[in-house]
Amino acid sequence: EGLGKTRHLGSWKISSDEDKDKKVRKEDGFKQLMGQAIDESFLVAHGESHYRWVHDKVQEAAMSLDTEEKMQEFQLDIGEILLRELSKTELRAAIFVVANLLNAKEASDPAKRTKIAELNLDAAEKAKELSAFESAAKYVGKGIDLLPADRWTSMKELSLKMYSICAEAHYSLGNVAEMQKYCDEVLDQDKIPILDKMRVYHCMLITMGNGGRAPEALKLSLDILSQLKCKLPRNSASQMVTAFYWLSKTKLPSKDEIAELPLMTDPTHKACMQLMINVSTYAHYCNDFVTMILIVTCTVRWTMKYGIDLN
Repeated sequence: EGLGKTRHLGSWKISSDEDKDKKVRKEDGFKQLMGQAIDESFLVAHGESHYRWVHDKVQEAAMSLDTEEKMQEFQLDIGEILLRELSKTELRAAIFVVANLLNAKEASDPAKRTKIAELNLDAAEKAKELSAFESAAKYVGKGIDLLPADRWTSMKELSLKMYSICAEAHYSLGNVAEMQKYCDEVLDQDKIPILDKMRVYHCMLITMGNGGRAPEALKLSLDILSQLKCKLPRNSASQMVTAFYWLSKTKLPSKDEIAELPLMTDPTHKACMQLMINVSTYAHYCNDFVTMILIVTCTVRWTMKYGIDLN
């Protein structure tokens, strides 16, 4: 608990395999201990099962009686109890408290380390939803530290999620160097499909675009499109010929035709469409009007062929 926090007796659960008498004895012993602390003016009771330290300094003094290592072990033990006993809904509500307790001391057991890493990922995702990007980066960074050395072999999916969200958190914080470090780690994994790398590519492209590096963003976008099998001409002459040929052959659909189009479902096509939108923006910043025409006509052709992308 933090300074001045209230402890709720009802939050301490007894495992289902313990008999009723043992449960009663534990609760009676706990109440007796709390009563003694109240009599000696260490705690103040709030209702039947809530207790508060009379002053922050009293709590600090009580906590200082143990060594830092023992306190960390105690926090880890409490975190493991909460992780084991809380329901999914309760754990979701208390995710930051539980993660902080479990992060107090690094577990040595590989299975526990994986479980705590997953919990840190959950905490990071919730923090990101709340726009608490610094906390998100902290939690997922701790989770990454708990992964084994062969993480990209033994825990590829978990590692991909953690590195991707870490890159996104640092991007949101404006920590470009840190963001790039996590992006590079993902991009260096040859066995990860290109589609699974799109989250980190997105971070890089937005960072380039917002940082006055539109030419780099344009080149990278076209490179990614090529990897996704959407190969567009790259030299000026071929681009111009293709752009004006497509422009002459592309007919804008009517409202009725658009209404009858199916939704685009193929993930590769959807990724390409999103990239083409980016390319048109970067081409505009670069005054590359030939590429703009090429991309705009390509998006119309793809929409008519593969359907509407609602993203």
